Amino acid sequence: MEVLGAFDLRDEPVDYAAVRCVPGGGMRHVSDAVQRESCFSIVVDGKPFAEVGCSAGALVDLAVGRLFTDGAIEGAGDVARVFVNERDAAIEVGLAPAARERYAREGPRPLRPVRPIRWDAEWAFSMARTFAEDKTSHRRTRGVHSVHLSTRAGEVACCREDIGRHNAFDKAVGHALLAGVDLARCMAFLSGRVPLDMAEKAVRAGIPLVVSKAVATDRTVEFARACRLTLACSATPEGFDVLNDPGRFVTRRAVRTA
Repeated sequence: MEVLGAFDLRDEPVDYAAVRCVPGGGMRHVSDAVQRESCFSIVVDGKPFAEVGCSAGALVDLAVGRLFTDGAIEGAGDVARVFVNERDAAIEVGLAPAARERYAREGPRPLRPVRPIRWDAEWAFSMARTFAEDKTSHRRTRGVHSVHLSTRAGEVACCREDIGRHNAFDKAVGHALLAGVDLARCMAFLSGRVPLDMAEKAVRAGIPLVVSKAVATDRTVEFARACRLTLACSATPEGFDVLNDPGRFVTRRAVRTA
């Protein structure tokens, strides 16, 4: 894959003067760090594909991951060229001829159930502890979402962050594809809520295990059960709730309470 364009785009917080108000009428001048927000168009073979409000880093990862989780490509080999066009705020993607023809003929890849992988509680706890350390820019601004991909307890294959949780997920997936990480062996640990479309992204990416610091929706749980996606939420170093464990690797010893 040929990659061209701007490589020095930086996602650094911006400091703004603010006034902090507290109960009782107290006020003081403070400096608030806020995230930069950019807007880029993803253009595929000259045609608009998506408009994304995002953080400016890892834009090649973002485009490749977005195409993959939307079902437009089957892998990194389907992408012939990516040009990050800073002047026009566009990420211009050229597909390989076979991939272009397949997408035009068949449309997005269909959603298919994933194959559950063996996991244990310590793997999830190790990722929760990594999140609790909070070494990303979220520590300064509280303004980004993070996604970690891990193939075993204590190991992070990649971490990506963005002002949008869907973008962070796509960036992590895109990086994994380009780095040759086997997504079918990965846990995705998320900082944000897991709505249905996020679970669909995981299944389209072939990721079998999603753990979130936040919560899911009812539609997400039903979808996870239909697609054999392992799903755990409210994950902290002190505990997590397993909403679907199709292999019963963790929940087989659970005690039912009244």
